[in-house]
Amino acid sequence: PDNMVWISDQSKNNLQKRNTAGELIVNIDLPTILQSSSASPAQVCLDKHQNVWVALQNSSAIASFNKEGVYLDATNNINSTFDGNRIVYGIATDSSDNIWTISKQNLSGQL
Repeated sequence: PDNMVWISDQSKNNLQKRNTAGELIVNIDLPTILQSSSASPAQVCLDKHQNVWVALQNSSAIASFNKEGVYLDATNNINSTFDGNRIVYGIATDSSDNIWTISKQNLSGQL
């Protein structure tokens, strides 16, 4: 581990990576990177490669960035079994590096 922390800041619509002294190492402006004015982080998690995954607030989308903050990928359709326009509220990884999400409407996990 690099002894850094990722912070999601909903008021500024960004993700920040800070060191143990609190110094800003990476700042990701989500609306600019994702080309969406409504892109705001709801929750973040790290995978075993220290990539950061973010569930976007009021959205069904998730986005990923590497440990240096370089954009990797985003999706608006997390799982084809989602009915309608469910909103992703939580995100986590497991020991096999699967990404799990939780819908805000009902607490059903999706992979």
